[in-house]
Amino acid sequence: LYNDTPYHNAMHCVDVAQTTFCLLRSFGAERLLTPLDRVALVMAAIVHDVAHPGTNNAFAEKTGSELALIYHNQAVLESHSCSLALGLFAQHGLLRHLEPAQAARFRRVVCETVLATDASRHFD
Repeated sequence: LYNDTPYHNAMHCVDVAQTTFCLLRSFGAERLLTPLDRVALVMAAIVHDVAHPGTNNAFAEKTGSELALIYHNQAVLESHSCSLALGLFAQHGLLRHLEPAQAARFRRVVCETVLATDASRHFD
């Protein structure tokens, strides 16, 4: 699922997931967030760069990549990661034991978190 790129690779995935988990533990997230939200945040950390090509959104947009066309030049790589993640959740029945409202919240938290990693929006 992760390409063998110099930075956005499986090691980066593990690093971000571990950091997210440690931050949630260190700052007492159990007092502020539901267990579902905490798992969704760690899952977002795991999937946030799935299939990352090793370039950035600006490159995808300027070269008219297929992904840029599919996602209308809006958070191209992040949108692709969300799409792949949601497909994997469904394919493997990850959310099958959740109530529909819980599954919807889980998907929303994962996608909102992944979309928030679009560097172009960090200063909005």
